[in-house]
Amino acid sequence: MNTRIRIAFLLALVSSCCMAQDRAKHKTLAVSLRQTTPFNVQAACDVDLSIATDNVVRLELSNETGGIIYLGNPETSCGCVGVETAQSQLRPGESCEVVVKLRPDGNYAKHVWVQRITFPPPKGKEGRTASLVISSKLRGLLAFNPTSLVLIASSLESQADEPVKTSFKVLYSSPNDPENFEFSGSPWINLLDIDQKKPLEDGVAEYVVQAKSSEIPIEGTHGHLQIKDKRTGDFRVLRLSMVRRPPIRIVPSILVFRESREAGKMEAYALLIRESSSETDRQAKSEQQMPGKREHFSSETPVHFTATIGRQSVEARVLSGAESFRRVHLSMSVPDSEELLVDGAKPVMNWRALWGDLSVNEQSDVLFPSIPKGRM
Repeated sequence: MNTRIRIAFLLALVSSCCMAQDRAKHKTLAVSLRQTTPFNVQAACDVDLSIATDNVVRLELSNETGGIIYLGNPETSCGCVGVETAQSQLRPGESCEVVVKLRPDGNYAKHVWVQRITFPPPKGKEGRTASLVISSKLRGLLAFNPTSLVLIASSLESQADEPVKTSFKVLYSSPNDPENFEFSGSPWINLLDIDQKKPLEDGVAEYVVQAKSSEIPIEGTHGHLQIKDKRTGDFRVLRLSMVRRPPIRIVPSILVFRESREAGKMEAYALLIRESSSETDRQAKSEQQMPGKREHFSSETPVHFTATIGRQSVEARVLSGAESFRRVHLSMSVPDSEELLVDGAKPVMNWRALWGDLSVNEQSDVLFPSIPKGRM
């Protein structure tokens, strides 16, 4: 008999402890709805939430206004928030339990997470709309800012050994810690040097990524960089691209041909830009000052430009400019433009530029937004 009593006592004790732990885990917070302005009724609270986790917050919501607050049709600012109310309305001085379920997105990239729950009155009922604002400094935060990076290298031989740099920030909160971060990703990740900047801001770690221009393929490469906290197992992925800028490029990237003032013509303007090295330009200017020497590139350096769209030739005129850029005027006849659009294929302009000792063959997308019909 004594044994049975002891077992019953132990079971009751364990049950009591579990209930106490559950109450501690789901502690009820007292929150009051007050009229903050003549047209605004609001309550606010700060809670502890974990990211990418189902969090339950229990509130004892009281009405300290002079009117009825209707709780029957709550509206949330995010689908990650759910609301359950014990009553459909609160009269002045009354209170009831409100259970809020929140799941902050795993890719959230701010330290403070804020959500608003609105309680509007039903149709046909008089009353003010009340708001409940819940904010939290998230636990387990791990996010990139920005979420993608591009390393752009020069194609000039004089800059082959120069490093190309960019940076990104990692936003984190306990239990994640930069001391436990490790990086992995695409196979070419070994080409990168990743260094952490110091000192660190609270909750923000900044890193510098760099690679040699000569190690970036001419055709470019795309992949990802992963950061992982070895202790918690949390990880995030950053999109990363490395490209080589051609020594001569044209902007805009999409050339728009419009009706010209010259009858029967379509025209477009573009800017031809030469990749320049500050060291090369300084050397060229120095050589220019020496007897018998001339500048490698100048505003007088001849530029030759030819282009075709499909089988149609494009009339190209290189206009005025400076050492590192030229304006280009492109034109073609309306019938030639119409012929390009007959098969429905997206027109592409193939062009070749010869600028001093630099030569480039490239492509640019083309648009013909409005071709005047029947005009020659």
